[in-house]
Order: sequence, then structure tokens, then C-alpha cells
Amino acid sequence: LAAIQRAYYQEARNPSDAETLTALAADIGLDPAAFEATLHSPETQTKLESDFALRSAVGAYSFPSVGFLDGEEAQLIATGWCDAHALVSAIRAAL
Repeated sequence: LAAIQRAYYQEARNPSDAETLTALAADIGLDPAAFEATLHSPETQTKLESDFALRSAVGAYSFPSVGFLDGEEAQLIATGWCDAHALVSAIRAAL
């Protein structure tokens, strides 16, 4: 995650690009071929589609979005930028 953040924010690299992700995996010591195989596997695609469905179900269309997931129940806490105090208040209210 740190490598992806650095690549995006400091190096203007696209973290949605498979080549970028594979290069970053190699940079942190992962086997790039194994990483690429896992990245393009049907299981990974299924998980990605599931995560997109969850995002849509709770209405998390902005970045960043924060939510709780308890088993199958998801609750959107905050969407879009907010300061730390507002986020803590929203989390406390949700608890």
C-alpha cells in the first residue's frame, strides 16, 4: 500500500495500471510473475467486482470514503474529504 501511495502521489504513476502494480510488487520484493498471475486471476476479478458492488450498495462514490463492514452489513460513515474531528464524530455516531 505504501508503494502504491508513493507511486501515485509522489511519482504521478497510475495505480490502476497492471504494469505499474507489477513493477511496484517487484520493487518491494515480490515475485512479479506470481503477482501478475494473481492480479489477473478469476478470484481477484471476483473480489474486485464484489468490492465494487459493495461500494455501489452503500453509495461510496467519492474518495476517500469510510465505512464499517460487519459481516454482510455495510454502513457508510463519511464520503469525500472531511477533517479529523468530523470523521471521529461520524464514527462515534455510527457506533
